[in-house]
Amino acid sequence: QAWDQTEQNQVIESMLDKGAKGIAMFPSDAAAGNIEITKLVRSGIPCVTMGGSPLEPSDAAFCYATDVGASVALGTQELINKLKANGLTRGNIVHLCSSLGDTNTKKRQLAIKEVLAKPENAGFRLYLELSDTDAIEPAEKAISTMFSTYITQVDGIICTGYVNAQVLAKTMVELNERRVIAIGIEDSQDVLTAIDQGIMYGTMTQNPWGMGYVGIYALKLIKDGYRYK
Repeated sequence: QAWDQTEQNQVIESMLDKGAKGIAMFPSDAAAGNIEITKLVRSGIPCVTMGGSPLEPSDAAFCYATDVGASVALGTQELINKLKANGLTRGNIVHLCSSLGDTNTKKRQLAIKEVLAKPENAGFRLYLELSDTDAIEPAEKAISTMFSTYITQVDGIICTGYVNAQVLAKTMVELNERRVIAIGIEDSQDVLTAIDQGIMYGTMTQNPWGMGYVGIYALKLIKDGYRYK
C-alpha cells in the first residue's frame, strides 16, 4: 500500500511494537525516510530498502531496485518507434506518473526528457505530465478529463505508476481507443487484457515477489551476523 511519510512512520512503529526485528521498506520520501531509517538502525533494528533508494548518505544497509530510468527510457523509445511506424514524424506524449515526492519519479522524468532530446526523436515532445495519479481517484479524474477534453491532441501515453496504468487500460478498453499508442507499467490484469486486445501497446514489469524475498532473506542474514559488502 502507498503511504505518505507520516503514515509510513506510524506503520513502522506498529511493526516494532509487535516485535519486528528488521524492516525492509520502500521509502515514501527519499529525504524524510532517512530520519526513520536512522532511528531504526540506532535502536538496533537493521533496515534495507527496496524499490527505490533513500538519499545518500543513509543508514540503510543497502538498496535493491529496478533501474527505473532505463526501464522508462526503453518504454518511451518503443512508444516513439511505434508512432514512427504508424507514419508520424511528430507527436504529443503524455506522461502519467506517481507523486513528485516518490524517490523514483525524478529518475523517470529525467529518462523521458533524455529520450525526447535525442536527434532521431525530434518532433516528438512531452505534451503534458500528469503527476500524483498513482491512486484511484486522482487517476480516474485526470484520465477522464484527458479523454473528454484534449485526447485529440495526444498521440502517445507512457505510464510510470501501477494505478494510473490500470485505470488507463480499463478506460481505453471501455472506449475501444486504438489510435493513441499507450505503454503501461507492471502487470495488472487490466493492463494485460488491454495488451491482449491490441489496445495498449505494451508494458514494463518488475519483480515485486523477488524484492520481498530478497529483503526478508537479507534481514535474516544481517541478524545472523553477516555484513553487507
